[in-house]
Amino acid sequence: MSWFNGINEDGNLEVNAAHYDGLPNIEENSLVKIIVDEIERMVIFRKRLFRKEEKDQDILLAFEQILGAGFITRNKLVKKSVIGRAFLGSLFFGDTGTILGIMSGQGKKKKRERCFAISYSDSFGNNCVLLFDDNISHPKMLPKRLNEIANINHPPIKEEKGPVRL
Repeated sequence: MSWFNGINEDGNLEVNAAHYDGLPNIEENSLVKIIVDEIERMVIFRKRLFRKEEKDQDILLAFEQILGAGFITRNKLVKKSVIGRAFLGSLFFGDTGTILGIMSGQGKKKKRERCFAISYSDSFGNNCVLLFDDNISHPKMLPKRLNEIANINHPPIKEEKGPVRL
C-alpha cells in the first residue's frame, strides 16, 4: 500500500484503523485494514496480523448495506485513577491528602471519545454501527467514498417545504 495516497496495489482505497466496536470476532483496540473493493463492491475488514502463522477471516460489508460514515463523539465510562489521585493528594496535603485522593478516585467518570463510525443495514434490516478510532489513516478519503456509496444506494428524499417530521 502506498503510504501517501491510501491506494493499495489493486487500486482500492485501503485505510488502517483501530477497531472499537461492531465487528464480530475482533477485540476492542485491534488493528484492522479497511479496504474499499470497487470491483467486488464490498468493504473488507481485515485484522492486521503480525505473525505469519495467524489466519483470520475477512469480514465483508456489501456496498448496498452502507448507510453513511463520519466522525462522532461517544461517552465512555472509565474507572478513575485511585493511585494517581492518592499520589497527588499526598504530594500536596500529606497523609490526609492521600486518604482524600483515594476516596475521590473511587467510582467511574464519563470520558468523551471521538470515533469514526460506519452505519449500515444488516442482513435482517436492522441499522447497525461500526466504531473505529478517529486516528484513521487518510481521514478524508474514507468517509467521502463511503458517503458517495451511501448516496447512490439511498438518495436523499426531496420534499416540499412544510413541517419537519422526525
